[in-house]
Amino acid sequence: MRSIHGDGGGAFVVGRVPDGEGYLASHSIHTADTCDTWYYQLELDDDGAPARVMRARPETGRILRRTVETHLRRCCDGAAARAGMRLDDVDFFVFHTPTAWFASFAANALGIDPERTTSVYERFANVGPALTPINLHHAAKTGRLREGQTVMIYGPGSVSSAAAVLLRWGDVPLSNPPTGMVYR
Repeated sequence: MRSIHGDGGGAFVVGRVPDGEGYLASHSIHTADTCDTWYYQLELDDDGAPARVMRARPETGRILRRTVETHLRRCCDGAAARAGMRLDDVDFFVFHTPTAWFASFAANALGIDPERTTSVYERFANVGPALTPINLHHAAKTGRLREGQTVMIYGPGSVSSAAAVLLRWGDVPLSNPPTGMVYR
């Protein structure tokens, strides 16, 4: 397997919002406990040209299994607590979904109904950092995330940091999906 990633992009326009909308709270942690799991190695590609290839150490799967739920809980519980809320009070959840099973895993780990989240993985696979804004756009564009609702956005970060932010969704103008793409 050469790559498990696709390509994508997402952008936000950040500005003032009416009182009661937008940012409510956040919580971030360092994920140093996952350091030294992934690394890059210079190898020759099929044409003999040098290529930078991402590799995982043999213990990477075990380390990520041990840490991913802890990071998720600490960030989401922390953001909710800072807003004076519980996870049960949050209307919708948007996760970075680098695998087909991550949204279900995260919902189960947090004890929330899987209907309170979304994943576009089955359409786009792992498009790297673009997954989170694409999932957020999908939720809002399909009406699953509506004005006035709270949304918890979580992003894991192996070998760096993980964070969750809690927002109250406002009257947000949204672009259309790419030409030919129909959201369901």
